[in-house]
Amino acid sequence: MDTALQSLIDAIDIAQDERSITNILRGYAQTCGFERFAYLQTAADGITTYNNYPREWQDVYLRQGYSEIDPVVTTARRRMGMFSWSAEDASGRSIPKTQRKFYTEAVDHGIRSGLSVPVLGSFGTMLMLTLATSRARVSPSMFSDAQRAAHATLAVHYRLKALAESPLAAPPFSLTPKELLCLKWASKGKYMPEIAALIDVQHRTVQHYLDNARAKLNATNLTHAVAIAIERGLIGSE
Repeated sequence: MDTALQSLIDAIDIAQDERSITNILRGYAQTCGFERFAYLQTAADGITTYNNYPREWQDVYLRQGYSEIDPVVTTARRRMGMFSWSAEDASGRSIPKTQRKFYTEAVDHGIRSGLSVPVLGSFGTMLMLTLATSRARVSPSMFSDAQRAAHATLAVHYRLKALAESPLAAPPFSLTPKELLCLKWASKGKYMPEIAALIDVQHRTVQHYLDNARAKLNATNLTHAVAIAIERGLIGSE
């Protein structure tokens, strides 16, 4: 799990747009055995979120004003540390009726339990990355490195912020997240077998990604492709 978490952080760092970030998070959730993901940022005027929850549930959530009573959000604000949650815990009489209703509707839309990683943002905001599933429960031990999980939440936040503040014209070519990731590692002097181990794929798969990137960039070789990618701002030079 932690290897996948580091790969997530690396991939987010070179994401070129919000759609790429959404696709990266969706893929990460599926790798970890979850069907859904949600990144959110709270603020005085409400919640900003990127997620792949069912559209019907998103509409219900907004229409009912559930951001005010969402038990996952309220727990995150109180604990400010990684935690697991489940709708199974909302059956007791001590649970407010509004929260029981919230969980009932969430379960109806396939969201029954999950794992959330909240982080304190600037000026009283909260950032949170959640993985959700239709299963009854999940184990908080799925992330053995809570600090790295928090780092992933921050990585998503700062990449989204950077993209919002520095809109770039779309390039005349489009590299996939995996192609960019392989180029990034190549720029750091890693050979294909090393890259394969780092991103947990076969050597020939790395070759495929790098060949595609070189062709899309109209580069004569890998070194040329890396140089073009850096020049175009597709990958950082650091």
